Amino acid sequence: MLHTQERNILKKITPFSRKLLEALSASRTWESAVELASKIKQPRAILFCENENVAAELNLSLTEVPRKLWINPFKFQHAEDLTQLNSKMTHSYLKPGTIIISASARTHLENLCRKALLERKQSETVLHEQKMHIKKIKANILQFKTKKINPLFTGSMFHLNNFYIEIVTCFKFLKVKQNEQFSHYSGDNFAPE
Repeated sequence: MLHTQERNILKKITPFSRKLLEALSASRTWESAVELASKIKQPRAILFCENENVAAELNLSLTEVPRKLWINPFKFQHAEDLTQLNSKMTHSYLKPGTIIISASARTHLENLCRKALLERKQSETVLHEQKMHIKKIKANILQFKTKKINPLFTGSMFHLNNFYIEIVTCFKFLKVKQNEQFSHYSGDNFAPE
C-alpha cells in the first residue's frame, strides 16, 4: 500500500517536474535581472531565491512587473515536496522568461525535478516487483490448497517448509525495498523501524 501511495504522489508530480525543468531552462539569472530590473516588462515574475531580503530588494526594483511571487526553493528537500509547488497559481508563473532564479536555487530545483522523475520510475519498478511476488505467493497458496498435501508424509513436509521459506523471503524482500524507498524520512511516525 505504501508503494502505491508513493507511486501516486510521484505520478502527480511528474508532469509538473517536466514543466518546471522546461521553464528553468528558459529562466533569467538573478544577476541579469538585478542589472536589467527597470527594463524588464512582463505581467508576472516568480523569484526563486533562498534569501528573503535579497528577493525583497529585487522585488522593489522590478517596477514594471505588477505581479511577483517569491519562493524559497530550499524549503523543498525531497521530491515529494514538489507537490507544494504544484498549484494553479504557480503554473501561471511557469512561462518562458518569467522565472528569475539564483544559480544555487536553479541547481537545487533541477536536481529535485530529476530526482522526482527517477523516483517515479523506481516506484513503478518496486510496485511491479511487489505485485509479481504477491501473485507468486497466491499461486503457491492455490497450488498448496489444490494438492491437499498431507503433512504426515516427509516429502509433503519438505514442500510445506519450502513454501514457508519462500513466503518469509518474499516479505523480507518487500520490507527491505520499503526501507530503501523511505530511508530519507527520518523521524516521522511512518518510518520503518
